[in-house]
Amino acid sequence: MLLLSRPNGVAVAGFGNSYSTDGAFLRYIVSQPLPGGAKGFALMINGGKEKLGFEGLFRRVDQAVVVGE
Repeated sequence: MLLLSRPNGVAVAGFGNSYSTDGAFLRYIVSQPLPGGAKGFALMINGGKEKLGFEGLFRRVDQAVVVGE
């Protein structure tokens, strides 16, 4: 919704934790051309094994502990 509210807005990074709810948005971010030839960044956090159709698109991280635990 944020991008829709900005006529010339560009997503440069995205973060998600589910291929079913965040996958399409993250795929959009890494597939859109950015000014100067840059590429968008997408990170899947604790999303599990890559799902079909998303292979190699995102950086993946498994986070088990947060600061303060």
